[in-house]
Amino acid sequence: MRLRPAGDGDTELLDRLCRRSTTLPEEGLGYPRCDNARELLAEAAQFDNPADERLLVIEDGAGTPIGLTGLLLDTTDGTCWAIGPLLDAAWRTPAYAEAALAALLLRAPRDPAPLNYVEDANTLLVQALRAQGWARGSGSTEMEYLVPPDPPAAPAHPVRRLTGPRDPAFDRLARLLASAHEWPGEPGEHRRRLTAYVVEDGCRVALVEQDGQVAGCALWMYLGGTDFGRLEYVAVDPGFRRRGIGAALVVHVNADAHEAGARAMYLSLGSDNDTAARLYLRCGFAEKVRSTRFTAPSSPGRYPA
Repeated sequence: MRLRPAGDGDTELLDRLCRRSTTLPEEGLGYPRCDNARELLAEAAQFDNPADERLLVIEDGAGTPIGLTGLLLDTTDGTCWAIGPLLDAAWRTPAYAEAALAALLLRAPRDPAPLNYVEDANTLLVQALRAQGWARGSGSTEMEYLVPPDPPAAPAHPVRRLTGPRDPAFDRLARLLASAHEWPGEPGEHRRRLTAYVVEDGCRVALVEQDGQVAGCALWMYLGGTDFGRLEYVAVDPGFRRRGIGAALVVHVNADAHEAGARAMYLSLGSDNDTAARLYLRCGFAEKVRSTRFTAPSSPGRYPA
């Protein structure tokens, strides 16, 4: 078995494997969830990951393409995601999955350690990950909002858009997001992270201000080349909770998705975060997929970070 960069001639294989991973729970991934090769390429491009370096076709000893794997590196979050592996037809066995994972780890960075989100029903991949020493972690739930033909009603609180890194509320937003979502590092790093989200990744940010303070905010993005977006973060200051501010922010995001012509919005949250899940359900989201996070063991670190 060997891994090689994916090329134009692999589109049919990638389309088939991606489609199976989003329609068959027993082959499902928690991330990336892409219906076709176009969406997978858009996912890689969002984080400036060259497809010919990060998307890898698995070949058997005879050179036959039998699957897909790879690594997506997000330098803003400092996160590395492993893709699958996704294996085709008769090659979808624990032995081939373990061999592909072992080959992938030879290309993986030491830091950050790759993460692999696997749909709970994908027992074959779970078995292979555990056999290769990947550590099982917490559960994750993906939720979906299908954008209706008519826009939602206006939010219950006034919501305004962040104008950019020079917005007077920018530093307060960075502090709120860092506190609510446990961003590592010092305040200067939090500011740089939010700047990267807005300037480099094209994220949109909205906030609610009350009594001269930032009461809450939301950060979301649209994936270029696709018809959907992702709600990445919602944060409400503890002193302003239970006032409907979180709901107002989510409704604002949903209205923006309607205006942008998106088909759907997605978000992920911890499977034990019942409070947030209830908020999103009230705002029109529905649970779509449950998955589990696995973290790779230490690796030789030969993959270029």
